[in-house]
Amino acid sequence: MLSVPYFSRVWIIQEVAVASDFALLWGDITITKQEFRKFRLAALYYKLSDVDVEKGSPGVLWNPVALLFMGHYKVGGDSLLHLLSSTLSTNATDARDKIFALIGLAGSRSYGIVPDYSRSEAEVFSGLARSVIVAESNLDILDHSYVEDPEDPERRPLWAPRWHADDDSHKHYLINYHFTASRDGPVVLVPSRNEKVLSLRGIQVDSIRDMCDRGTELHQDIPAVFDMITRNMEVFRKGYDSDIIRTILLTMMAGHESSGPMINNVITRLTNDGYINNFISFALQFKIHSHISQDGGEPEQRRYLELVRLAANTISLPAEPCWTSSEDFEFLEMMLNTLYPHDLSAVAADLDMLSRIDCDFVMGPQRFEDLIQASHGSKMFLTETGYVGFGPRCMRPGDVVCVLFGGGTPYVVRPTGVADEYYLFLGPAYVQGLMDGEAIDAWEKGKQNENQEIQEKLFKLL
Repeated sequence: MLSVPYFSRVWIIQEVAVASDFALLWGDITITKQEFRKFRLAALYYKLSDVDVEKGSPGVLWNPVALLFMGHYKVGGDSLLHLLSSTLSTNATDARDKIFALIGLAGSRSYGIVPDYSRSEAEVFSGLARSVIVAESNLDILDHSYVEDPEDPERRPLWAPRWHADDDSHKHYLINYHFTASRDGPVVLVPSRNEKVLSLRGIQVDSIRDMCDRGTELHQDIPAVFDMITRNMEVFRKGYDSDIIRTILLTMMAGHESSGPMINNVITRLTNDGYINNFISFALQFKIHSHISQDGGEPEQRRYLELVRLAANTISLPAEPCWTSSEDFEFLEMMLNTLYPHDLSAVAADLDMLSRIDCDFVMGPQRFEDLIQASHGSKMFLTETGYVGFGPRCMRPGDVVCVLFGGGTPYVVRPTGVADEYYLFLGPAYVQGLMDGEAIDAWEKGKQNENQEIQEKLFKLL
């Protein structure tokens, strides 16, 4: 019922959020506001939004209107920025209504924005973005700007989010993570005569060296990232002392894990190596399924087995085998003999390793897929100094990674070639090892050094 187009309209939000009462009519069924609120609370409390793999129970499919506004909503309870972020998947015939339809709900927290249809879409979106930056004294709104084609003149200015429903699957991959790439320093916004130019001060950290896509086929993504790093191993060693597989996984997960259903979802920093076990279970499940179905080539199976070895070497395996049945051993041995028919020592070594891996093959693979949703639809990249990260899909080698004062994340920008200070804004990025102010620390430490590598500069964003 809640999936019908009516409930995807942005204007419906105001109608149901402030209504003293409402009734949902579906065929000959009538659901009162009170009944719907009880169902909503029960569904969230009992985590009915989650798919129960073990019991085979489907999850409740919510949309933002039903989840956030068809219960009890207080005008002014959320800022206009939060409302825009929460209702990204809604639609409006006039794109400006994505903002104007929510002003009444934001109340005094609407940043002084008033509906004005005499202004163009670009003026409305850029005006809001600039007002939010000034009011909030941070650059969080830039994390909402998704750029598909930076050369599209209709998309300018690139730094102003458009809040399109089509962006829903690509945007927000770094929202609500509370990173502090600029050490929570204040925004340094420089006045500009051109409203389409956002002039900010910050530091240039690095530039993009190599990259690969994160697509829809997860089993292909991880080996592709591994290949990107191995062909730049000397550069990678400049950035990290840790092993490759841990760096890859932490980057794809944005260094975090999430827990709780839907509205109660909490994103937290990792506290243990459980994510490695989840990856091993995912990799082994893919390897075993490929072997049984014979729809995965032997070279790909060998690559995944190599990744499992790397992951297993980063954790402590039990001394005794966990796979104790003779059938399990026979299956593993047969699978390995197929991959290494002329290398008995490799078969024996891998058989010993695999038999001592204790993973949850029921929930582990799904947990791993959930963990790396942060980087879905992005591009993985390696910088010239060896940092690994992910960012906007439109990036290319030579693009610049910078930290702007007041920004929670690093950003990827592209030199225009017109003048040294002008850049195309491409979007936020996650860079493993630069999300907690490390670049700012290095910049401040080297201020007295005449040969300081990291320099403060003005970025005029287009």
